[in-house]
Amino acid sequence: MDNALEIYYIRHADADNGSSDGRDICDRDITPLGEKQLELLSDRFEGAKIDAILASPLVRTVKTAAAVADGVGTNIPIEIVPEIIEKGSTPGYYGLPISELEKYYNNLTLCKDRIYPLSQAEDETESKEECLSRARAVAEYLTDRFTFGQKIVVVSHGIFAMNFYQAAMGIKEEYGFRMSTFNTAVTKLSFSSDGIKRIVFHNDVSHLIPLSPEFRFRF
Repeated sequence: MDNALEIYYIRHADADNGSSDGRDICDRDITPLGEKQLELLSDRFEGAKIDAILASPLVRTVKTAAAVADGVGTNIPIEIVPEIIEKGSTPGYYGLPISELEKYYNNLTLCKDRIYPLSQAEDETESKEECLSRARAVAEYLTDRFTFGQKIVVVSHGIFAMNFYQAAMGIKEEYGFRMSTFNTAVTKLSFSSDGIKRIVFHNDVSHLIPLSPEFRFRF
C-alpha cells in the first residue's frame, strides 16, 4: 500500500552457541546452516525496493542484514542500531566497532540518533519491562522517522521480536502475548496513514523451502 509504512522484521540466521575471534560470548557467528539460509534470504530480496536497512550491532545480525542488502543489489547502507540488540545480551556490550564490522559489508553506518538510554553497567540485566520499554521506543522512533510509502528492513533477534511486535501493535501485557520467530523468518508490519496497524504476515520462511525439512524451522 502506497499510504502505509511497511516494516519487514527479520530474525538473524542460525547461529553458533558461543562466540569466536575474541568477541563477547553473546556475539555469536553464523553456522554453515545459517549461511545456506542467508543465500536463500538474499534471493528472496533480489531486486526489492527497500528504503533502509537497520541491524542490531551483533555479528549474526550484521551478516543477515548484509545478505538482504546483497539481494537488494544497490549497495544500500546498513545502519547499525544498538537499541535493537537482543534481550539477555551481556550487559554493557553493544557489538564490535563499525570498522571491524565492515569486513562483513562495506557500507555500514552507525545510527546517529540515540533512541533509548542503554545501560553501560556490567551487572544490570535487562528486565522484561525494560525490554518492552526499549521496544516501544524503537517502534515510536521508526514510525516517526520514516514516512508512509517507505519500506524498511529491521534485522534483529527472537526475544526482542516478541517485545517489538507487542509494542508496535499496542498489545497490552495482560494478554500474555507470545509470537515465536524462526531464523531468517520475515514478518511484515504495516502502519497506514489512516492510523490502522496491521501484522500482514508473520514468521514467513517460504524462502527456506529448498532446505531439507528438518532444517527449515529451527529456533
